[in-house]
Amino acid sequence: MTLPAYQTLASDENRAIIGAKLPALKAGDLQIQSERLPYSALQAKVQPFLAGQGWVMCRGEVLRQTELPAEHDLLEAEYCLGEQSLHIRLEQPGLYRCTLFTAKPEGTLLYRDQLVHSREGGKQVLCYRLWWQLGTTAPDEGRYRPLAQQFLGFSTLSAAEDL
Repeated sequence: MTLPAYQTLASDENRAIIGAKLPALKAGDLQIQSERLPYSALQAKVQPFLAGQGWVMCRGEVLRQTELPAEHDLLEAEYCLGEQSLHIRLEQPGLYRCTLFTAKPEGTLLYRDQLVHSREGGKQVLCYRLWWQLGTTAPDEGRYRPLAQQFLGFSTLSAAEDL
C-alpha cells in the first residue's frame, strides 16, 4: 500500500467504515549504523550527544543524563540530538551494541511519533519515532513491517500533544 492510499484510508470519511482512527504516517528515511564495541570506545560515540538529551539504565536505577556511567553499571542508554539518536545496549560482559540512527526528511520508509509516559510521573513523556519498511520478498512483499524505534527526547505532555 502506498502512503497516499493509506492517507485516504485513514481519512475521517473512512473512519466509520474501519471502526477506528488510524495514526497519521509520514514518509522519510532512516540510516542505521550498528557495531559491537568495548566500553572504552563508547565515550567517543556519546560525545556528540552531550548537548542533547538522554537516559541511562544502570544496575540499580534509570537516570536522565547524557554522561556514561561506570562500565560495571551500564546496561542500556539512549541519546538524541537533532535528527540523530544513539542506542547502547549491553550484549555480553565487556561488549555493547551501539546503534546510530540518522533520520532524513524524504524517503520510502514510513514513520509516526509516539509518546511514552515517564517513570518520573506527571506530564513528563519520552518521544519515540516508530519506523516501518516495505517488504519486497515473500511473505512480507507489499506489507509495511516494523524496522526501528528511534529515541527523540523528553517533553511534557502538553508540548508533545501535536506529535
